[in-house]
Amino acid sequence: MFLHLTIFRKRYPLYKYLVVALVTAGVAVFTLHQPSKKKSSPGTIKNNSLWGLFLLFINLLFDGLTNTTQDHIFTTFRPYSGPQMMVAQNILSTLLTSSYLILSPFLANTPIFSILGIPPSSANELSSALAFIRANPSVGKDVLGFAACGAI
Repeated sequence: MFLHLTIFRKRYPLYKYLVVALVTAGVAVFTLHQPSKKKSSPGTIKNNSLWGLFLLFINLLFDGLTNTTQDHIFTTFRPYSGPQMMVAQNILSTLLTSSYLILSPFLANTPIFSILGIPPSSANELSSALAFIRANPSVGKDVLGFAACGAI
């Protein structure tokens, strides 16, 4: 909602602002005031809470950007529907993931991997995954089921 307000200047009814404020307050209360059962240093708990809040903020930011962009595309380009957007997103995701899995063995010893902080040991992820599926055939059905559910 914040991104809709700032990027596209969209306005909402008052009750929607109240709902967002209550949900945000609820998440903040349960995140910040969770009692700890074990004894540890207060600095560790505070650092973990701050790190968790930072990750939560980043997650919500990207989720909001995605939702805002999709709403903009739906209103600007009328012929595209929700299912068409999901198919396009799935195709793009498949292309990017496949490209990474296929090209990573060739790029493992290049400066690109070291700049991105990817260890060279992760370069053969595709062959490792296929070897695991060959060693455990029942996992293949689960992987295909997960992929089918993600495509729906």
